[in-house]
Amino acid sequence: MRRHTCSHPGWNKSPEWAAIARAAILKFHAGRHLLPKCGAKRKSTGTLCQNLPSPGRTRCRLHGGATPKGSGPTGWHTPAFPGGMPTGKLRSDAFKQRRRWKAIARVEDMTPEERARYEAWKASHAPGSPAKRQRRRQDRDAAQWLQELMSAPDEPPPAPRRIRKPKPLTAERAIRERIGVFA
Repeated sequence: MRRHTCSHPGWNKSPEWAAIARAAILKFHAGRHLLPKCGAKRKSTGTLCQNLPSPGRTRCRLHGGATPKGSGPTGWHTPAFPGGMPTGKLRSDAFKQRRRWKAIARVEDMTPEERARYEAWKASHAPGSPAKRQRRRQDRDAAQWLQELMSAPDEPPPAPRRIRKPKPLTAERAIRERIGVFA
């Protein structure tokens, strides 16, 4: 078995390197008691596990901290990546650029009639998702309705209706008018 060699031979065996490594370990262990612990019960001894939990979890890697949670993009049935889920940012930007180039090429290849139809469609359709366009339409209609409401001439409010109190129901009235069980 071949050991990893350092680019500076002998450095990792020097007393300076050993002192730096020892200081780093002592510094880490000095604050370790302040860090959260796993807390799962060990099968072998029944005591609590004292390992550090996995990043963003409450259990260590041995007690389920590496198990995917939920059903979202980092949940079950998704591959686990060492650095987390890839964002795909660079690939996404390249994809968008290619899509723009294809759209430009498609417009340049149009006949004059197709180009005129396309320009008319583009003028009548605002950019954005259908939901955003729907929301803008609703806001525009609501603003127009409010403007019409505010600009309407002041009309006197309708006269309040007089509410008549019902007559108390008596046995004679119920018999006479055939109400309830007397119907």
